[in-house]
Amino acid sequence: MNNIVGLIIAIENYSEAQQFARTLPGTLVAADKFHRWLRNGLGTPAESIIVCSSPSHWKKWEGQAVMLEANRDGITMAVDALLRRGAQLGGIDRLFVYAAGHGLQVTRDGWRKPEDLLLLANFRSATLDGDRVVFVDELQGRLANGLGPGVHYFFVDACRTEAPERFNPQHLSVMTPASTPHRASSHRLASARSGTAAATSSVFIDALLSYLNTHVAAAGASGPQRPPTLSAAAFSVADSVRRHQGKIDLQLDGLDDRILPAGDQEPPGPTSYPIAEGTLASIPTISGPVPTIGIDTRQVKIPPVELLVRYDRIIFLGETNSQLPTFIEDAAKMGKRWRRIDVFGLEDFAEHGRQNMTAEGLVEERDRAEAALERLLRDYCQEFAIYRYEYQGAYGSLWLHDETGVRRVHISPRLAWVDTRRSPASDIVELPHSPNLSVQHMFELAETLIRTTTPRASSGGPEREPPTRTEP
Repeated sequence: MNNIVGLIIAIENYSEAQQFARTLPGTLVAADKFHRWLRNGLGTPAESIIVCSSPSHWKKWEGQAVMLEANRDGITMAVDALLRRGAQLGGIDRLFVYAAGHGLQVTRDGWRKPEDLLLLANFRSATLDGDRVVFVDELQGRLANGLGPGVHYFFVDACRTEAPERFNPQHLSVMTPASTPHRASSHRLASARSGTAAATSSVFIDALLSYLNTHVAAAGASGPQRPPTLSAAAFSVADSVRRHQGKIDLQLDGLDDRILPAGDQEPPGPTSYPIAEGTLASIPTISGPVPTIGIDTRQVKIPPVELLVRYDRIIFLGETNSQLPTFIEDAAKMGKRWRRIDVFGLEDFAEHGRQNMTAEGLVEERDRAEAALERLLRDYCQEFAIYRYEYQGAYGSLWLHDETGVRRVHISPRLAWVDTRRSPASDIVELPHSPNLSVQHMFELAETLIRTTTPRASSGGPEREPPTRTEP
């Protein structure tokens, strides 16, 4: 089965709006780019694409999609149409959703996490129209339950600013009981951080499609290999959006965020194994099944000593990096010395939370880790550097083995109020003479960070060395 369906919600005109702009220029053009990617890039049939737009029935899409109004009735019919299409196809592998328009966030009583709303085409004002919105979380949940197993991707280009206090948004009336005992995984990439506005001339869709057009096409043409993932796409989009003073947000639901159905592609494999006991594996098994992150007895992710011993050049894009000093020291006691290690810790914790830990506590944790790492890395690395940085859309680590040229990447997103050490993750390994586009792109982004960030502490050796592969 290789069934792909799409939903586009594109609201350029708000003819009745009273408190915000009545038009969002470029929204339909952006949606059309996404539609063309679905049709031409993935080969999605017209009858498998639902479009809810304002203005509706754009001539460009006639005969190229099922077209509906971008109001409450239209969204309800779109959900129903997707469920019927899924039943006709016997199941859905991938659902791609692009939603663009005005947006708000609300925090309901008893809920810690704000919820995102998309304002529909006939929305007038917060005091009048609680029923002319759609909860993005609700839409994701209803489709995940109703369509059954598969993976869903939501790309949302809308503001996420706080709604007025007296605003009382209403949920959809459509019911979508689970079609099977299993629900789909549902991931979301948003063009704005929680509590912030999206750029009016957003580069979000262009950056996203640049990644998708390049990497998805390459994966389809190159035969069995690890396909592109949403985590890697987020790094690419974050880099482009950051240049325009914007910040994105990634939310993953489960470990599988491969953009294409698996088919003959190599599966990603689990990333949460206990650290293996016994002697270390030999260097020829450098690309073997040891995950980049292990799990300890508290179900907290930890850097496995095996990989610290095996690899020679490592880059960490972390939160506080509080666990890293202990494992660096353990690997060093085994006789390991590194060619170079670069460590990035967050500069600002205002938007980052962890249960039972204040922002001030996270700052103290980071500072202690940096001090410990500086002492250790001076003793055990030929070269090192410690930096502060802004969150790039996901956390990660990048690994290079000098002798074999093997590279690997670990990616882990930030989830609201979830300890970073417990969030889902994915790993990609690149073997010599068999390039992986996702790994290449991640190393390029790390190189950019190293070149453009001033270290807080370093070995005093050559600074800002690009993390290039040493061919065997």
